[in-house]
Order: sequence, then structure tokens, then C-alpha cells
Amino acid sequence: MGLKIAAFAALCVFWGVSWALIKVSWGAAPPLMSASLRILGAGLLLAAVGALLGRHQRLRRGDWGLLVLTGLASFTVGYGAVYIGEQRVSAALAAVLFATFPALTLFFSWVHGLERRPRGGRVAGMAVSFLGIIVLFADHIQLPDSGAHGYALLCLLSPAAGAWNLVILKKYGQHLNVLTLNCLPMLIGGAALLPLSFLLEQGPFLRPHPAGWGAVLFLAVFSTALAFFLYYWLLRQMRATTLSLVTYLTTAVAAFSGWWILGETLSGTMNLGAALIFLGVFLVLVEKRG
Repeated sequence: MGLKIAAFAALCVFWGVSWALIKVSWGAAPPLMSASLRILGAGLLLAAVGALLGRHQRLRRGDWGLLVLTGLASFTVGYGAVYIGEQRVSAALAAVLFATFPALTLFFSWVHGLERRPRGGRVAGMAVSFLGIIVLFADHIQLPDSGAHGYALLCLLSPAAGAWNLVILKKYGQHLNVLTLNCLPMLIGGAALLPLSFLLEQGPFLRPHPAGWGAVLFLAVFSTALAFFLYYWLLRQMRATTLSLVTYLTTAVAAFSGWWILGETLSGTMNLGAALIFLGVFLVLVEKRG
């Protein structure tokens, strides 16, 4: 139990700070190129770890389709949508939009038969946590202009793709080890972002920017390679809907990292928002035990 709590807490930190570091990483490369470098770097790191440990897994014929789907859904669509969306919306608003992830995971779990019809306590808990996120970011969630609505919708595409893929992996990918679930999808998803970057973005594609490269390195090693290793390990230990609650707690970390890294102001309602987030998570967990 202690190991699971430590892994869950590490996920909150690694993904919480990533919302602000994404914008810092754009100093080193345009958004999609930065996302590609982050994901490919993480995939290559895990490939090296797998080679050293001798943990690469022999795949069945159907596994390739599942891994390609994971790479495209979680990394090409999931990260590509966030990196494009954050060009016009704040990191805070992007985090709020991504906080629909637990509700979407619950919906897809029900559709695919992994969860019974949601009961009132769980839905209420998710609603309270989502309200807490809105309170937490109350001063930072406005759109800059009417032209940003499309970018906000892109940010919503990311949790939808990620939640659906999480449920598919829970249902069909339990026989795959954690390195296999991460390494190949990251290489596939990161590589797919490269032509999109060359097609949609303008150079220079690599820039001399120490802080930007530091952010890319941190995002690749900690917020992607290590974080997804822990994420898929935890998926073996708990329900997909329980694991998805990490999103709510991550947003609290995102609020403080925006202040620490980007200099965003902290509002007086942040303590209330954080309290509502924790209360909502507590209500969901209590309902699940019942």
C-alpha cells in the first residue's frame, strides 16, 4: 500500500509541474517539435532500460495494433492537442479542461463493461472535485479572445483520447508488461508528431535556450518516462476510474507550479479549491469502498 501511495504522489508532482514546463520548453523548439522530442526521448530512455534489464516482451499478433493505437491516442493526439491548445489558452485553463479525464474514464469504463452504472456518491465526488478545480483556477480560466475557443476544444480532445485509451488498455492490455506498454507507443506517438511539426510549424526547429532544454529534459525523464511507467504499473493495481483521480490532485500541483515557474498570481480562493478537490476524491473513494 505504501508503494502505491508513493507512486500516486509522484505522479501528482511530475504531471502537476508539467503544465507550466510545457510553455518553458517552447524556448527550445516549437510546440509540436518540443512534444515530439519529449516523447521520443522518453521512449528511447525506456528502450535502453528494457535492453539493460532484458525485459523486452515477445508480442502477439494483436498486440501491435493495441500498441500503435496507444501511441497515436495517448501521445500523438493527447499531447499534440495539449501542446497546440496551450498556445492560445493558459496553463491553468488547460489543466481545468483536462480535469474532465476522470468523468470520461468512468463513462468509457461503463461503456466497455468495466464498471457498473455510476452511483450518486461517485458522481457527486467527481462533481465536487471538478468544482474545486474551477475555484482553484478562478482567476486564470478566461479565454484570451473569441479565436481561442477552438484551442480550448483541442485541449478537451486530449483527456477524451487518454481516457478511452486507458480503458482499452485495462481491458485488453493486462498481459503486456509496463515497459512494453510505454516504450513502443512513445516511439510511435513521438515519431508521428515530427511530420506534423514540419508541416504546421515554422523554424528554427531547434534553438539555443538552456531553460527550454532543461524543461524538455525534465518532461522527458520524469513527466513522461518515469511518470507513465508508474501510471501503467498502478493500472495493474487498481481500477482505471480510481487511477484517473490523479488528475484532480495534479491540478492542485499545477496551480502552485504556475506561480513558482511562470510567475502566475495565487488567488485567495486557492485553499478553498484545494479543499474541495480533496473532499471530492475522498467522497469517490468512500463510495467505492461501500
